[in-house]
Amino acid sequence: MKRASKSQFESGYGFKSPGFTVDTEGNLSATSLNIVQAVAEGVYDFVVTETDNTNFIIQNYVGNNPTITLSRGKQYSFQLSLTNFAFYIKQSDGTTNQTAGISHSSGDIGEEAQGKTSGIISFLVPANADDTLYYENATGTTVGTITVVDPEGLFSDVSITATTNSTSSTTGTLIAAGGVGIAKDLYVGGSLNIDGVGISKIDSLTNLELGAANKIILKIDDIIIGTLNSEGLTTTLNNSNITASTITTSTMTSSAINSTTIGLSTPSSAKFTAAELTAAPVNNNDATNKKYVDTIVTALSIALGS
Repeated sequence: MKRASKSQFESGYGFKSPGFTVDTEGNLSATSLNIVQAVAEGVYDFVVTETDNTNFIIQNYVGNNPTITLSRGKQYSFQLSLTNFAFYIKQSDGTTNQTAGISHSSGDIGEEAQGKTSGIISFLVPANADDTLYYENATGTTVGTITVVDPEGLFSDVSITATTNSTSSTTGTLIAAGGVGIAKDLYVGGSLNIDGVGISKIDSLTNLELGAANKIILKIDDIIIGTLNSEGLTTTLNNSNITASTITTSTMTSSAINSTTIGLSTPSSAKFTAAELTAAPVNNNDATNKKYVDTIVTALSIALGS
């Protein structure tokens, strides 16, 4: 980090120095900007010491060089009390110094904040930090693991840019181990699949509306059993095809109308294009075709001469 040495900021209704300017209207330009949150005196997330000149010790953690866990987007403080060790935070390769989000109580930031033996290291964990970082000594012979996790809490907006496809409830870009509550509309760009155990249900505390721009296709075991469109339902009932038919003001229960079974013993020569009943039928063939009846009556009249 460059500092002004034996020289003052240039001023002309503003300030100017290498990598940093404030113009006459108060607009700020800087090569980089690091925001350091104040740390309360004596209150630190990690107190780091050393033992036997070979290991790091972190207060309230068991063992040498213990694994610590940090959350993305949160700032942590490391209070250093070291004699022979210098403290470095490394990226996932274990060799490259972490520079983003690192500052020291001396005013150093980034690369210059590394390798300290005393003072306070502040680390604002970047949102894109790798899942594993390390803290080490200068030679890399003493190493501790930093596990980086996503934070828990509330977010105004969340954008997930990965495009991993989902093939089950445990795969994909976003995986929720528990239930999910959604207060408003849900839009799905692909298919909506349910892989639960037992009978899956879609329940509604109010009316349930299913809509489609063209038609709703009904499938079981990947076989189409019917379609529903603006003209009605086309499907197969008990191996009998019903198409382009309209049923109004009739109650159908258990494949019957008014509890009267249809089509078990009707005359073989009768073809029902229409039937009008003046009383509830009792037998299966009470609604016989008028043409069929008239043909029988005419034949008997000729045979008997009546």
